[in-house]
Amino acid sequence: MGSLALIGAGAMGEAILAGLIKAGVPAHEIGIIEKRAERSQELTSRYGVQELRDLQGVSHCFLVVKPNDMQTTLATYGPTLPADALVISIIAGKPTSLIESLIPQRVVRVMPNTPALVGAGMAAISAGSRATDADIADVEKLLSGTGRVIRVDESLQDAVTAVSGSGPAYFFRIVEAMVAAGMELGLTQEV
Repeated sequence: MGSLALIGAGAMGEAILAGLIKAGVPAHEIGIIEKRAERSQELTSRYGVQELRDLQGVSHCFLVVKPNDMQTTLATYGPTLPADALVISIIAGKPTSLIESLIPQRVVRVMPNTPALVGAGMAAISAGSRATDADIADVEKLLSGTGRVIRVDESLQDAVTAVSGSGPAYFFRIVEAMVAAGMELGLTQEV
C-alpha cells in the first residue's frame, strides 16, 4: 500500500491515526504533519509514527484540517504530493470537485463521527470523479479500525454531516447534562 500521511492531528486526526494502526497499518508507514509542535511530538511518541515535512513518497494522504485551512494546506503541501497518491478528505463541507480543482490527485471524501475516537464510529465515504473502485475499497479497509464504513453518493454527504457526523456529539451533550442534573439532585457521577 505504501506510506500514509495525515495532515492535521487534532482529535479526529488522532482517531484516524489510531484506527489505521488498529486496521493493521504498521506505525512506521504512517507520518503526520501537524502545525503544533508539541502535539506532533505527543503523537509521534505515543504511536511510533514519524513527523513529516513534505509528502514525497506518500501513497495515501488524509486531509484532516478545518475547512478554512484547506486551500493553504493544499497550496503548501500539494506540490510535494506524488501524482499517483490518493487524497482522503475529512474536510467537512468541501466537495471532492473543489479539491480536484486545486490538485490533480484522486480524491475520496469521508465524513466520520466522534465515536471514531473510541473505534465505534460510522464513516460515510464518497468517490471523487477520478477515484476508482479500488480506491474506495482501500479507504474502507484503512478506516475499518475506526468503526463501520459505508458508501454514499456524494450528494448525501452534507446530510450525513448534519445527522451522523454531528449527531453523536449532541447526544453526548445531552448525556452530560443528565449526569450534571443527577449530581445536583444528590446522585454520584457513578450512579
